[in-house]
Amino acid sequence: MPHNQGSMAFVVVRNEIEKKELNGEECDRISFFKFTHFKEGKGWMPLEVEAKYNEMIELKEKSSSDDKPLTADEICDQVLGTRSGYIKGLGYGLKPKKKAGPSLQIKRLADAFKESEDRFRESEEINLKYQEKVDELTLRLERQEKMFEMWLAAGNHPPAP
Repeated sequence: MPHNQGSMAFVVVRNEIEKKELNGEECDRISFFKFTHFKEGKGWMPLEVEAKYNEMIELKEKSSSDDKPLTADEICDQVLGTRSGYIKGLGYGLKPKKKAGPSLQIKRLADAFKESEDRFRESEEINLKYQEKVDELTLRLERQEKMFEMWLAAGNHPPAP
């Protein structure tokens, strides 16, 4: 199946797509297939690849409800087929290894969540300290009011202003 990337290496194309189109997110093989076979204004190049892409999307949607959904690589292998040493949609060479951890966006969200939790805990500690201070000052004021009432009850009068 011809693609629309000319002589540019798939690795370079994939890198550019991840930077420009996906904001650093990893481009899976299904998305990469669409990026390399579809152009706005021109449509699918060649036309028969649209059916393959639709088949991949349909399989992905059906698989998503399973206990163990198929990965994008498994879906592409199933729809496009496999050959030793050649990956349809990527060319010759080894399959790119999946990142060990979560995607960049999930990691950023997790970091932001942890940071907001830390700030929340800090603000709770500060609020607790302020509440203790308010309680202390309230108790002190109540004692002073009682002392003033006792002073007045003893027949004393406040000085004239």
